[in-house]
Amino acid sequence: MRTVKIGNEIIEDFSVTDSYHNPVTGLNLGHFDVKIYNNNGGDLSGSVSTNLQELGNGDYRLLFTPNTIGLWSVVLKHPIYFPFGKGNDITVEDYDMGDIGDMIKRVLGLTQENYFVDNTIFDSEGNMTTSRIRIYSDSVSVGTPNNIINSYDVSASYTNNQLDTYSVKKV
Repeated sequence: MRTVKIGNEIIEDFSVTDSYHNPVTGLNLGHFDVKIYNNNGGDLSGSVSTNLQELGNGDYRLLFTPNTIGLWSVVLKHPIYFPFGKGNDITVEDYDMGDIGDMIKRVLGLTQENYFVDNTIFDSEGNMTTSRIRIYSDSVSVGTPNNIINSYDVSASYTNNQLDTYSVKKV
């Protein structure tokens, strides 16, 4: 099972061979019964556009783009070569591994790895009311305009010298 991001094209590669394990070429989408199901078991085959590419040497690629989050299943049947079907499950999320990597970098930065605070403003009591946080991809760049992962605006308010609110907003 794979995980893909919603809206990204799903690529399902498969091979077709005859009973003697010889590659079968020259097939097109019309030669297959393609079923695509969502996580509720609903058949989306008629509403999801599919495409088939012949890669050569009996190898093929089925392509389609999911439009909802959840577990998707694809089943291909061919009456001669695989009448019982070939299938795979795909988990569709609103993020992918690249997004997760970016999130982890931001989490590390906000736990003060390669972290820099500047543009500080203080009230008459010495309480910091605003500042900027920048997080960096490497320690050499900290405090410079280079390799910034993200910047955040910080705002704080006080009553009787006691912190009331504190917010950190991604810029």
